Amino acid sequence: MVKNRPHRVRRRPRGKDQLLPMSDGRIRALSLEGHIALSVLRSGHGDAVQIGRLSQIVYLSYFMRDLTPAGSDSEPFRRAEHIIECCIARVMKGGQWGLKAEECVVMARILLLYDAQLAAAPAYRFVDAWEQFQRAVVNNFSTPIEGSSIEESNISIDVLTKLVHGPVPA
Repeated sequence: MVKNRPHRVRRRPRGKDQLLPMSDGRIRALSLEGHIALSVLRSGHGDAVQIGRLSQIVYLSYFMRDLTPAGSDSEPFRRAEHIIECCIARVMKGGQWGLKAEECVVMARILLLYDAQLAAAPAYRFVDAWEQFQRAVVNNFSTPIEGSSIEESNISIDVLTKLVHGPVPA
């Protein structure tokens, strides 16, 4: 007699390149993007691209939080997410793309955690985090961060497009 067993999806075995850490050059490039974004926003000369990059890093780091002991607490991610929302809200009210000094401190901690995660992670973990980011944030416009005060962002893609490029043509 054959028992009905749940169908399991078999993953293709991971190759050596996926099991090893990313190359030093790739890690440096990913890290540098975040540090430059923070630096530009710190100077008050940023735009939606820099805040978008920091937002992306917050979520990617959140999805890789189990890789380092410092990443297990969700509170820094909630604070960083709130800072990003506040920055965008300030711009929507006519302010500049920039972060306050105390906001930069929070974001710098996330960047340092992200740097440690990139150095510790096998390449497939970064790819997995990227896929989770695409599903949760990009496709569903929702926050994956546990206990987030942001249930649904008040900032839509259309609003960001207007902030960057002016009104969206009808």
